Amino acid sequence: MLGKVIRLVVFFNLGLRYLFWKIILEINGGAIGKKVKIFEGVKMALKRGCPIMIGDHVSLQKGVVLSTSEKGKIRIGNDVYIGEYSVITSNAEIEIGDHVLISPHNDIVDFNHIYQDRSIPINRQGITAEKITIQEDAWIGSGCKILRGVTVGKGAVVGAGSVVTKDVPSYHVVIGDPAKTIKERGKKVGKSDGDS
Repeated sequence: MLGKVIRLVVFFNLGLRYLFWKIILEINGGAIGKKVKIFEGVKMALKRGCPIMIGDHVSLQKGVVLSTSEKGKIRIGNDVYIGEYSVITSNAEIEIGDHVLISPHNDIVDFNHIYQDRSIPINRQGITAEKITIQEDAWIGSGCKILRGVTVGKGAVVGAGSVVTKDVPSYHVVIGDPAKTIKERGKKVGKSDGDS
């Protein structure tokens, strides 16, 4: 009996959060698909004209932050999982394809501060921004940093703790700071694909 009550409360809370964010996103030019799960502590900060678009069957786990400003846009495909406390911040555009797994504690940021002029405070020098694309069926391990201008290819795997500063080819497995290819998915190299 207690289990049924707990499931009912969780379902009710998920439904309320979904309706709240649906209204906020649509007022500001965004959209949200069907069967989207938005867990406790999720934050979405957006400006009118800088939309967040979320597809169907997306799961935004506890503490996820989605933020757009300046000219930013975030597009999330269908059947995407974004793990706890991941932060996705756009001043250009971030596009996440279908069936993408983003593990907990990731930062995906499509801009950087200009800092070259010593006579001007860094926070007054502006930013540079470039689109980030994470193509379908990619998996981003925990604690990664995906930086401006990067494309993570279809089916690619980014190992935990990696810093991605350059494009990742489709089906490549990368790790490190900076991230480098260690193998390709589906090619035999002595270990199984599950050993990455």
